[in-house]
Amino acid sequence: MGDFEPGDKDSGIVFRQIETSQIRESADTGRLIFCGDNMELMKTLSPESIDLIYADPPFFSNRNHSAGAGNGEPGSFGDKWNGGLSEYLEWLEPRFVEMKRLLRMTGSIYVHLDWHASHYVKILLDRIFGYGNFRNEIIWYYKTGGTSSRHFGRKHDTILFYTKTGNYFFRKTKEISYLMHRYGFSNIEIMNDGKGYYTLVGMRDVWDIPALRGNQPERVNYPAQKPEALLRRIIDASSREGETVADFFAGSGTAAVVAEELKRRWILCDVSRTAIDLIQRRLSRRFASFRRDSLPQIDVCHSDSCE
Repeated sequence: MGDFEPGDKDSGIVFRQIETSQIRESADTGRLIFCGDNMELMKTLSPESIDLIYADPPFFSNRNHSAGAGNGEPGSFGDKWNGGLSEYLEWLEPRFVEMKRLLRMTGSIYVHLDWHASHYVKILLDRIFGYGNFRNEIIWYYKTGGTSSRHFGRKHDTILFYTKTGNYFFRKTKEISYLMHRYGFSNIEIMNDGKGYYTLVGMRDVWDIPALRGNQPERVNYPAQKPEALLRRIIDASSREGETVADFFAGSGTAAVVAEELKRRWILCDVSRTAIDLIQRRLSRRFASFRRDSLPQIDVCHSDSCE
């Protein structure tokens, strides 16, 4: 299942093609894929209708990314900005304003970036969501190949976590913290998993989650694909079963895969036909394993802005 190509075939899921006039009704039912400009979709959706937004926009890398490895697929997303950083930020700003409008009062947003522009985008988000609603700068740390002789290896992404208000849902989670020895600790439960003694502590804001490699089953051969473990941690922490998760820069569709697994409703959007085609095939394959008794219907809308 590794090296999943956009041309792979599968069956079983019903993908119902809908018109733009049906989008709001479809979003309320819980499984919607929209191909087109995310501004077009967001302006159609009801205010305060989404519980969690995961936003993984272009990183201001000044290069274009395509699906597959030299397989001739059209570009999956562009990340070149002739107007430089100001054009990039001007493009993002109205989209974040719309995302704030769509979030419920108890909702959260996680904005995934890297070193190229995260510090500029944080200032933008402080202005839109309010500095007081900033919760965490999460560092996703990973080990991948490639270093430079001119600077330290760039081996982390930044995820900015904001809430719409101070009254938000958050599920406190735990992680393993290994101990040098088991002596000198009191009033805590100490365990041993064969690797050493450890205790459980509150989840910290530096996440060591492996990046995807070529031989992993969940890999779908899409640029900048994020691991399911990363999305699972975010969705589990900031939403409950039956609530709605949205990803308006859907890419490979990982947010929907994890949301479905965790029994959330979901909305996906991407401007790329290549991405949307891959997402449908990926969901066909994965949903069959989630719901063998009754496979779900997924609504799909292609607008004129779909590339």
